[in-house]
Amino acid sequence: MSDEASGAEDDDESFDDWKGRMAGFAGISGSCKTLDRVKLFEVIKPEWRSKELTDIFHELQQLWWDSLSTKQKLSYALRVINTGRSSSVPPLVAPFDFGIDPTWWSEHGTSTEYKSIISDWMKYPMPKAFKLLGSIESITGPGDLEVSESDETVPIPL
Repeated sequence: MSDEASGAEDDDESFDDWKGRMAGFAGISGSCKTLDRVKLFEVIKPEWRSKELTDIFHELQQLWWDSLSTKQKLSYALRVINTGRSSSVPPLVAPFDFGIDPTWWSEHGTSTEYKSIISDWMKYPMPKAFKLLGSIESITGPGDLEVSESDETVPIPL
């Protein structure tokens, strides 16, 4: 649901230094031997993704995590969030229009940097079954569905 890194972003930081920094973000303290046994992933914030889609992914992640037993949870790496690491690189598969951050789109939508990747972006209207809180008019595209009060909708619990 998000990109995850298992090491430093560049060669300026060693793996051990990165792991120690991630452990600090996660509130883990201990010796190097203790950290050797801990698996960590740094969650990379996708700048292209809207808050609405991020909230949906976080809810799905939490539902999945809560469904695991304690033993199952021990087999997964700890996901370290809010480290400040982000990426503006968009995914190869276009999201629904509401999933695109309007600020990112205004900066990158007409640029040539990601032209081949985002050529089909803003062509997938919000699914009729979604009823999001707040307004998304600023990021709707051609052909978007108008959801009226009389339409049956399935609210997304946030």
